[in-house]
Amino acid sequence: WVPVHGGAGEAPSLSVVHVTVEMAPIAKVGGMGDVVTALSRAVQERGHAVEVIMPKYDCIDYSEVDFLERVSAFEWGGCLVEVWSGIVQDVPVKFLHPSNGLFDVGCIYGHYNDHDRFTFFSHVALACLDHFRSEPDVIHCHDWPTAPATWLEHGQAATVLTIHNLHYGADRLGQAMNHADAATTVSPTYAREIQDHGCIQANRHKLSGVRNGIDPRAWDPLVDPCLPVHYSSTSWSEGKRACAAALRQR
Repeated sequence: WVPVHGGAGEAPSLSVVHVTVEMAPIAKVGGMGDVVTALSRAVQERGHAVEVIMPKYDCIDYSEVDFLERVSAFEWGGCLVEVWSGIVQDVPVKFLHPSNGLFDVGCIYGHYNDHDRFTFFSHVALACLDHFRSEPDVIHCHDWPTAPATWLEHGQAATVLTIHNLHYGADRLGQAMNHADAATTVSPTYAREIQDHGCIQANRHKLSGVRNGIDPRAWDPLVDPCLPVHYSSTSWSEGKRACAAALRQR
């Protein structure tokens, strides 16, 4: 994660846990879900151990989850929390399902108590790590819903906060900026745009802009079944022109 120049040998592999409320394609509202999945896969390919912890919503597309099974349970705050595990696009995922029904409301966002739902989730995600005696090197939090994981008790792990959209939950993001070891956002341009915001400015030295890329395995125009015409790097001009024409005819 931190480039070291002039060193000898390979950098040690890391254990990275993403604490998130979205993950594509199973529970996606915006770009956060895409980033969590693509970033997890990219970091895995560099030889690191990656796991995602997220709520077990009743609205998840479970047809996209392989090997889903209940593996454990623990209590937190008087609430029983079931732990399910599965694989999503080659990434190990733990799904947390509390008995209080906070994630059985038919949606990811838009419920009257979203603030309470995701604060609770941040607590139980860290409690899950403790339950399994997991000691990750990095806990990576995403936007305001899991920002509390940066300031709640999380052992010796470094914390990283990714700000996908500053328009939501600025107060919580500001508090997370105070506690996170590092912060990223979706591009160098967006990092420059938000670095002087009131909740960022004091910790702007922690912020880096990392441009969101695409996963070519998920977004390959040569084989994408959603495109009326397929194209490659040598035929993109004709292909994009044909796709645009087909879209205008709809």
